[in-house]
Amino acid sequence: MNKIKPLLLSLTISIVGVSNTLYADGIDDLIAAMVRQAEQTCSNYASNAMLQYQRSLQADCRFPPSPRWQANYHNHYGWCYHTQHAKPEPLAAEQNAREAELNACYNAKIR
Repeated sequence: MNKIKPLLLSLTISIVGVSNTLYADGIDDLIAAMVRQAEQTCSNYASNAMLQYQRSLQADCRFPPSPRWQANYHNHYGWCYHTQHAKPEPLAAEQNAREAELNACYNAKIR
């Protein structure tokens, strides 16, 4: 019986160590997936911001230079990456605000 207790203790410690390793690997995989998702989201966001900026130039909207209206993909991407970790809503709000300003510009040109 005395020989069995150390063996059981050793087995228990080994199993706990393995489960902690598996848990840590699962967390790493989850974090990696979240980073990939954030990168994809921000790549899409920055690309869309650049398209909206180009449309504003084509329509001669003459928006003053600002964080919203700029030709720097990396600035749009960086803003997205830091913003989306707090709340995703500002991304959509910013895209919608640019779109609304573009529509107002287009409508003013039609009149």
